[in-house]
Amino acid sequence: MGNPLDGLIEETEKLIKIGTQKPLNIAEYFKSTGAEIVLCLLPSGADKAVHYYA
Repeated sequence: MGNPLDGLIEETEKLIKIGTQKPLNIAEYFKSTGAEIVLCLLPSGADKAVHYYA
């Protein structure tokens, strides 16, 4: 799980629960798996998360 940087909008708060586990260091994970391509499929309005993962 990554950091929920932008939170949830009211419409999805009832459907999605933010996990309680420690956030994953995604940069280290990508390096350790040899990832070469990453797709950013975040919803519109997730500006902080898009900037963080870029």
